[in-house]
Amino acid sequence: MADRHDVDDRLAFAIADAVGGRAPDGIVRHTDGAGTKHIDLVRFDNVPFRGGVTFGTLGLSSFPIGGQPAEGEPDLRVELVGAAYEQFRTYDNVLATGAFSVMDGAPIMPGQIYEGAVEPYFPGFELKHVLFAEPYLWDDAFTLLELGDITVVWLQPVPITQRELDFAVAVGTDALIERFEEERIDAADMARESVI
Repeated sequence: MADRHDVDDRLAFAIADAVGGRAPDGIVRHTDGAGTKHIDLVRFDNVPFRGGVTFGTLGLSSFPIGGQPAEGEPDLRVELVGAAYEQFRTYDNVLATGAFSVMDGAPIMPGQIYEGAVEPYFPGFELKHVLFAEPYLWDDAFTLLELGDITVVWLQPVPITQRELDFAVAVGTDALIERFEEERIDAADMARESVI
């Protein structure tokens, strides 16, 4: 893989491109509780809509997300991108928590659920967990990104309630995503009500 600084620059440019080609409004570094790991998140204000904030990880793709790829298969890695209304700015902590889980070897793919990833940052809210999905708040702007010998895929952590988690466990995450589409949930609203 290319130099880490070069990779982070390319990731930042890819995110900037996906959100309209503008410069970021900031970069924030998150460190895990032990102080042994960190993840940088780039921030774009008023994206993907006025009053929204988009965050994207920089460098999570330097961590493998599974075993060795089969011969001839790409070495897939992941970066996270998410958005919330500006009054929910601590949403970046949700992305950082997901990133630290990946760094610690947790599996991640579309439909994967991380329990308890939201609750510490939004106590008292109904949303408590995240479901990883293909990014959809930015239309189809986040596409595969080739970085030397790795291929980066983007995932969006969508906050979900306990009832939605129970539903996904009972009938599958595809059914929950279908319900989200039917109900046209606002994934940026950390105060939204459960659709189940």
